[in-house]
Amino acid sequence: MQRVGQVCWGKAAEDRDHKQWLVGSFMPTDSLLNERNAKIKFGTHQKGEGRSKDKASSDPNHWTMSFVLSGKQRLVFIQDGVEQEVVLVGDKDSPPFVKWAPAVLHYWEALEDNTVVLTICALVEPTKVP
Repeated sequence: MQRVGQVCWGKAAEDRDHKQWLVGSFMPTDSLLNERNAKIKFGTHQKGEGRSKDKASSDPNHWTMSFVLSGKQRLVFIQDGVEQEVVLVGDKDSPPFVKWAPAVLHYWEALEDNTVVLTICALVEPTKVP
């Protein structure tokens, strides 16, 4: 990644860090990629990778949106005990997406090798930037 003052640029697959996340509070504190109010993940997954039902998760503080750039991903959302499956097939010209609200329990699986997913999470009530 290159940086000049308050501008940085690079390549997502090379500059991502913590579990394929590119932006978030877990990035080095002196990096412009360190962000309290949002997280961005550029994930490349092999067939079968994901989060299993027994490890389903939710985040009460962030809404989340995922775009499948290539490959195929299955997501399952659990609301009021009911499971809703969504399968997204990558399309580079018009990537399919799914967005979910805070606290929605979910799990997922890559259905093809080299499935590329861009995920954005943002705080429901972002902190004020000084």
